[in-house]
Amino acid sequence: MKTDSPHLILRTRQEDSPPTRLLAQGRRLLPWLFGLVLLFIVYRMVAFLRQPPAAEVAPVRQETVVRALAITARLRPRYTNRVTPVVSGRLVRLTREEGEAVQQGEVLAQIYDEAARAALQQARAVAATQQERWLQSRRDFERARQLHEAGLNSAEELENAQLALAQQEKTLQQWQAAVAEAAARREDYVLRAPFNGYVLARPVDPGQTVGPATVIYEIATTDQLEVEAEVDEQYLSELELGMPATVSPLGNHRQLYETRLCYIAKGVNTQTGAAIVRFCFLAAPPALPIGLSLDVNLIVARHENALTVPRAAVAGFGSAPYVYVVNDGRTARRPVQVIDWQSERIVVLSGLAAGEVVIMNPRMVSDGMAIRPRPSQTAL
Repeated sequence: MKTDSPHLILRTRQEDSPPTRLLAQGRRLLPWLFGLVLLFIVYRMVAFLRQPPAAEVAPVRQETVVRALAITARLRPRYTNRVTPVVSGRLVRLTREEGEAVQQGEVLAQIYDEAARAALQQARAVAATQQERWLQSRRDFERARQLHEAGLNSAEELENAQLALAQQEKTLQQWQAAVAEAAARREDYVLRAPFNGYVLARPVDPGQTVGPATVIYEIATTDQLEVEAEVDEQYLSELELGMPATVSPLGNHRQLYETRLCYIAKGVNTQTGAAIVRFCFLAAPPALPIGLSLDVNLIVARHENALTVPRAAVAGFGSAPYVYVVNDGRTARRPVQVIDWQSERIVVLSGLAAGEVVIMNPRMVSDGMAIRPRPSQTAL
């Protein structure tokens, strides 16, 4: 019996169906597809590597600029006085403590003055005796003058009475001067307030022995306060007396006080490279503690329609400043004149026009370099 029937062979050929053929064809195409994808990736990488580097840029702006110098200062009295004795001795009394108010002429301290008091009493006693002698000489002279007018004594007797009166008067004046001198010496043992103010410091206590080199009190004025700060020497040429400034306690810009620049030191501290400046209040001084730290904003200049660029876009400060402008995707070095001021944006005096675009980091590019401009997100 035959087993290779036509029906069996036909059934075997029908098993090679269309889906099977498509799968086989897809397998043959897979390497080609993979190669095309790889070729596309390589092409994109080459194109990326061959494109110009990106560089942050910022536009040149035209705006009104107020140049202000922000500095930290301290509140201080305009006048201070160190009260020191002119004599040596033991302190027996101190009348004021630190922080207390004093009035001009008020007694602040007393030094033991027994010897000076005794000398004054002795001088007064001698002067009082001499006063009696002068009065007696004056009576004698008047009597001699009357007798002479009546012809009862000679001219010589009148002259002698007059000479005796003059001598007693001279002696009296000497002792009156001695009393004044003794009183002044005794006053040296009393220390008084030089002006209205308050006590900044009192470094001594009763019972201590003091002398002319000893500071008994440090007195400060209360009605004449000022603000003192140090300004770097590079800004001194910009400063002028009378410039306006606002002052506020450190970190509290809601509490503002108007001042003006009233003092610029003639010399510069060689160690710090700074000079002392002071600001005077336009109104009554604020009731703030002496020594308080203050924020000062000094208005130096106002520039209308000024051209400005970010400070980071300028290189060569101090010698020959320059920027890089961008033209048609390429950099071009451009010398500029600027006002070198510590701020985020600086004023350009020449070399640029409004609307031009400058490189934010000029030290990272070179002249004629192709770049892809990218607007800076940090430029103010």
